Amino acid sequence: MKHQRGTALILVLMITFILGLLMLQMSLTAREQVARAQLLADRAEAELRAESREVALAFTLLTEPWAGPTAADDPYAAAWNFRGQPFTVDGITYRMQDVCGLLVVPLSGVNDFVNLLVSLGVEPPRATRLGEELMELQRAPAGLPRPGVLPAPTAADTDAVVAQGAWPGFPVQSLEELRGLKDMDDALFARLEPLLTLYQTQGFNPLTAPPELLAARLHGSQLQGVLEMRSAGTLNDLSLAQVTGIGADDLTTLYPGPAFRIELTLAYRGMTVRRNTTVIVRPYHNDAFAIWSRRDLAAESST
Repeated sequence: MKHQRGTALILVLMITFILGLLMLQMSLTAREQVARAQLLADRAEAELRAESREVALAFTLLTEPWAGPTAADDPYAAAWNFRGQPFTVDGITYRMQDVCGLLVVPLSGVNDFVNLLVSLGVEPPRATRLGEELMELQRAPAGLPRPGVLPAPTAADTDAVVAQGAWPGFPVQSLEELRGLKDMDDALFARLEPLLTLYQTQGFNPLTAPPELLAARLHGSQLQGVLEMRSAGTLNDLSLAQVTGIGADDLTTLYPGPAFRIELTLAYRGMTVRRNTTVIVRPYHNDAFAIWSRRDLAAESST
């Protein structure tokens, strides 16, 4: 009898232990599911907040002047600049870069591209090779195939296009393609990418260009003078011509737009949203606002 009672007690303890484990597992599973649901809710809320702030910034771009006095009560217009310098509104960090201040990835001549590389510290032979590789990437007559974009042209196709007097190249579709250049590395690409654009600008804007690009175009006292006047807010057509000999024309402009690259970083409840969007803003056109490109839309946990 005592042996049976001992066995029964052991069975009861084992059953109790198993039930306890099951309850603990159910509790942990429930907590995990709640945490996942909260994570999804936080992500959705963070993305919604980012979307609403982008809309508010777009409204300001459409309604406030991009140069000269702006409404004192508009937080975006009061804080923004178009030179890619970070500014903060409502705890959100923005970078706005006038695309006319960037270098368009060239389809033909690469002198400006090579000069920029040299100004970034790339040795001239390597910079020249990178320029040649860029032309090959874009299917110059001796071009390389680009998987995932279009099939490689045949020799007959190339000969036919050249015979017609047309450029046989195919422009870069994403700046990420430059990573595939033989002489490119991650460190150089990270420095180069913020200075380049695929949008065909209407002219180069020294008022909004990053210093690295100005250094590739200006030298010595010219560069120093432009940077000082820009910082003081005194750079205009006349002062630019006096310091550099460059006047505003079809190739040079001192007014921003219509394309802007906007980078947004928002932190919310352990989530971080990063967006990189290029927008086209023409307040007096029928299509006043358009998104030209957007990437890095996903929200990620910062914990």
